[in-house]
Amino acid sequence: MLALFLTESAVGSLLVLLLVPPKEAGRRFFQLTVAQSSVLVILGLALVLSGGRPPASRIVLLAAAALLAMLSAGLFHLGRLRAGLGLMAAAILPGLAAVVADAMALIPASDSSVFSKVHYPLDALSSGLASGSALIAMILGHYYLNVPGLSIRHLQRLTVVFMAAVGLRLAVVGVAIARASGRLQPLFSMLLDTEGRPLPVGGLDPYVLVFLLVHLLFGGLAPIIMSVMAWRTSLLSSTQSATGILYVALVMVIMGEMVSRYILTLTGLPL
Repeated sequence: MLALFLTESAVGSLLVLLLVPPKEAGRRFFQLTVAQSSVLVILGLALVLSGGRPPASRIVLLAAAALLAMLSAGLFHLGRLRAGLGLMAAAILPGLAAVVADAMALIPASDSSVFSKVHYPLDALSSGLASGSALIAMILGHYYLNVPGLSIRHLQRLTVVFMAAVGLRLAVVGVAIARASGRLQPLFSMLLDTEGRPLPVGGLDPYVLVFLLVHLLFGGLAPIIMSVMAWRTSLLSSTQSATGILYVALVMVIMGEMVSRYILTLTGLPL
């Protein structure tokens, strides 16, 4: 569960960083954020190795992504912005391949539909983009105190990206809920139960409903509201206020996506 969250967030962060010009944000910003993504992948790899005997391909992909990202951070530290950006883009490829492979491995054996082979990787990618965009936007907001003349349009763009990422996440989860409506219906009926009927026997654990509601609240509703607030605040060039909002939004997204990854590993449903 935690390994999925870490690797998806790292890949999402690197994808979002492609939208920020290194010459304007500065080498220190990229050195920090790319090194941070590398650390997330390393932690994810450590958790994978501690959990048993993962496929060798998964280890190679995660190790390659971590190594390339760390080398990229080193080049940014040396001021080699173009080379650093190139290695950062290269790190995305094995990282993205690992995320997709993990998502495909979680598809239930009984489900061989083409839709699921698209939906599960999209679930992983949307989860990573939601947490990654919140993280990168929040860190960029702090750098307005350190990089004189940094254009506010970069923060505005990232708040819009965060908004779009949360919107995509809600759409993906909404489709998953619709597809699993038969299995979730007994749980949702408990919300309207006023007669104290017994809990449903078999099927999904009733606590899945609690986790799903937490995910929808903290990983969807609250972040979409905060993304709009951060965007509108950035339009006023109030970088400190926007950064504070993004910080709270990041905490909410982390809570929501951690719960989502737990539901996925527990039930096999991309909720």
